[in-house]
Amino acid sequence: MFLVCAPQLFPSIKATPAKNTSGSDELILRMLFSAALVVFVTILAQKLGSSWSGILAVFPVPGIILAVFSHRKLGADYAKVLLKAFCLGLYAFASFTFVLTLTLPVMSVGFAFGLAVMSSIVAQVVTKVTLSRKVLVNT
Repeated sequence: MFLVCAPQLFPSIKATPAKNTSGSDELILRMLFSAALVVFVTILAQKLGSSWSGILAVFPVPGIILAVFSHRKLGADYAKVLLKAFCLGLYAFASFTFVLTLTLPVMSVGFAFGLAVMSSIVAQVVTKVTLSRKVLVNT
């Protein structure tokens, strides 16, 4: 339900193409901040439990890092477009984890991951063809 509603909740903005001027120093900073967030969630894992710590390590960490660095480097409008598109990319991730949850208990690891990868590719293509035009065009 969240994935359906989230892109609609973002404010309308005019998407502006941005020139990537990131250097290796920024890449290193992104990696360090990502690692720090994952370590922080891992430290809290005992209090949060495995489900919550797993969710927090996967969903917010990439979004936070992308949003902060994009906003700092390219501005608020670019960060809004990025986060809106990020929400659309989560369909593939959700498909991957859903198929993996269903198939790991009954199939070999290789086959389960193969099906999960295929389902995420299908979800990404379907999302790109159907939703991205509707959601990102109105940006």
